[in-house]
Amino acid sequence: MRRNLQYTALALALTTFCIVGLSLVAYDSAIDAYARHSFEALSAGAAAQVENVIDNLESTGKAVAYAPQVQTVLFTSTPTEYLDAIVEADQIINLLRDESQYAEYIYILNQSGRQGYVKANAKTICRPWLLKYLEEGMHQGKPFFSPVFESETVGDGHPYFLYVMPVVDIRAGHIGTPADTLCAVACDVEKMLRIFRQESAQGTTLCLLSGRQVIASSGELTADECALILSQEDPTDASTYVYHISHPRLPWTLAVLASRDMLSGSAPRMRSIAVLLLLAEMVVLVALFAALFLTVARPLRRLVSDVQAVYHTQYTRVRPARMAEFITLSDAINRMLSEIEEAGKNESESRERLYAAQEEQTRAKLYAYRTQINPHFLFNALECIRSLAQAHGVPEIEKQVCGLSRSYRYLLNADMVVTLGEELRSVEGYFNVLRPQYTPQPVLRFCVDERVKNMQVLAMTLQPLIENALLHGLSGRSRPGIILISAWIETDGALILQVADNGRGISPERLQVLHRQCDEAPAPGQEQHIGLLNIVRRMRLFFGPSFRFVITSREGHYTCIRLYIPSTVPKEEVDS
Repeated sequence: MRRNLQYTALALALTTFCIVGLSLVAYDSAIDAYARHSFEALSAGAAAQVENVIDNLESTGKAVAYAPQVQTVLFTSTPTEYLDAIVEADQIINLLRDESQYAEYIYILNQSGRQGYVKANAKTICRPWLLKYLEEGMHQGKPFFSPVFESETVGDGHPYFLYVMPVVDIRAGHIGTPADTLCAVACDVEKMLRIFRQESAQGTTLCLLSGRQVIASSGELTADECALILSQEDPTDASTYVYHISHPRLPWTLAVLASRDMLSGSAPRMRSIAVLLLLAEMVVLVALFAALFLTVARPLRRLVSDVQAVYHTQYTRVRPARMAEFITLSDAINRMLSEIEEAGKNESESRERLYAAQEEQTRAKLYAYRTQINPHFLFNALECIRSLAQAHGVPEIEKQVCGLSRSYRYLLNADMVVTLGEELRSVEGYFNVLRPQYTPQPVLRFCVDERVKNMQVLAMTLQPLIENALLHGLSGRSRPGIILISAWIETDGALILQVADNGRGISPERLQVLHRQCDEAPAPGQEQHIGLLNIVRRMRLFFGPSFRFVITSREGHYTCIRLYIPSTVPKEEVDS
């Protein structure tokens, strides 16, 4: 026993270690999944910000270039119109620049030398690029973005890129004039990254790449992080996550970098706490098991010893233990032993009941010999009568003799237990023998479920009831008599046999006497006829207290006898 408990303790420790290991693996997997999901959401937000930059610069450029005052300044040939519009054009450019989230400078230039801007740095930063693009004829194409550059003349050290769009004259009467004007919207890269950083999660690093070079970054980068960003790969199974966002119209790529710990939040710290709690739980379990081992070993050995003594019939009960758990166990064992003794007593009583039932069945069969007629002589005499009736052409007598012969054979040869179908056939034959002596002749009807015809009943259960119905219920009646035999199965599986007639009925006083006589079953050996009392006694002996019967009657109208037969018949009783 001690060795088994030691093995159990070892198994408990190993199981706890396995649970801790599996829990850590599952927790790490959950942390990785959460980090990946967070980074995917972060990357999607950054991609949306890039699209927002493009939309913002495009909408700002179009609003400036196609404002009526700006169109007048760029394309009018009337000096007064130019002078009237120049101030409002500057105000519009300044207003749209302030409203734009990403536009740092706005500058417009055409080949005739007319220009529009507000800040002096706009001309310094944008004019060289627009002159170059006008010389190259790019004002005839579609809007585009310039490469990222640093302005040497401004000296702020900030990198910029331009959104450049051709501008056409859309004034009334001038639509369709060839474009010779360009509008540039300059975006400060560092300012753009600061805006991105404000809208991103804390701890995220944003970098702008152009070719194989990091142009700008929202934070300091280590050498490993720089190498990871420039590799143009997006690993998602390392300690650092990187995602590159590029656009076919942009000359640069935005890289989003975030560490696994930052994305996980407080999950790693919770993991450490969980590990400590699991280890503490394991220590407590081991301590509890050691205490349980010391507490359980002695009463368990004593309980095993008592059970072995009961097996060898040295004791009839086990001794009660001191621990509550073992008290329950010892009480259960003692209850089981009591139930075994009770079952033995019940088995003995059942055998005695079976013997009495067999004796009663034998007594019922011996009733056939009361006239002390030898069965062989009886059947020979019946056969002679049948032959004479056949020879003299009296088929009614021949039929009656055949029916009587079959009834006697069933009475003398039937087993103790028969099927309900066999009993019904015997009853029908017996009824046909007795029927001709009544005027008017009674009618026998059946209302029997086909499923119950193979169920087992005691032989000679229905025949005495039919005989009683004819002799005591229907004899001497002027109206036609009807006997109805019904059989069905109740919901609890019990077989119900019912015999009813429309005869004279039974008075309430006589009904009470019958119930009392059935409840006071006569002792074996007492003179009695085969009737209701005999049936009730045999049923009770065979089926025990679960058998019930009910007699209902109304004098002058009907009598109904209902037998409740249990759903199970002991196999040893059927075999007997």
